[in-house]
Amino acid sequence: MAELLVRASTMDAALLRRIYGFGADGRGSAPVRPTRIVVDAHVPVSSRGDDVITVARRAGVPFLIDPQTFYLQGAQHADDPWAALPFGRPAKFTATNLDVFAQEEVVAQTVEYQMSHGATAIIPPYVHLDRLDDGWIDVQAGLWYRTRRYLDRENIALPITAVFALGWRALHPVHGPAALAPVLAALSALAPSEVALAASKADQGVRTHDRVMDLILMIERLRLDYPAIALSPVSRDDDHGVLFRR
Repeated sequence: MAELLVRASTMDAALLRRIYGFGADGRGSAPVRPTRIVVDAHVPVSSRGDDVITVARRAGVPFLIDPQTFYLQGAQHADDPWAALPFGRPAKFTATNLDVFAQEEVVAQTVEYQMSHGATAIIPPYVHLDRLDDGWIDVQAGLWYRTRRYLDRENIALPITAVFALGWRALHPVHGPAALAPVLAALSALAPSEVALAASKADQGVRTHDRVMDLILMIERLRLDYPAIALSPVSRDDDHGVLFRR
């Protein structure tokens, strides 16, 4: 059965109430309703964040908080709401300085933040894997291994949605799987309920059809072991060191 997952902002609370039939006009719910709601990391602590959370609870649908930890790979403005979160940082991390101790801290802060704001599933911290030799593959593997250990240690049994954020180079059917072996092993150890694949720039390039086919092959590879869903891709602007969602 098809599912409808929507990414809601604080501005969407009134719309969601109408869709689920909770509007002040007393009208019934819409014929097609979201089966899950996901919000950006900062929404739960924003001024109207509770409105979206309340709608999800009242509707009885799963509620997810995307920690958007790929922002750690780029410098953020000090006043950006994401940078003010427990796991947020204005300074840019490299694969080297996001070491074991930093990973442990990010994992604990990310999981606790989601749980404390009513998430019904956990999205472990994730980074954007673009180049195959820049060290971020090992960082992602470490984050997933440490998430699994943290969840087991704290007896947390919520479902896990693992976001696998890949650049087009990592999708290459020949070079990609071999380079991604450490992170794929960590994904297996994490044992997620599902994998959300976010592939950036797969629709660009001179031979777009090849990149799209590489994306399809990756989806099929993941589907051998996990339910797979598509997520808005993340990308990195290497000229400015900034991460953004497309």
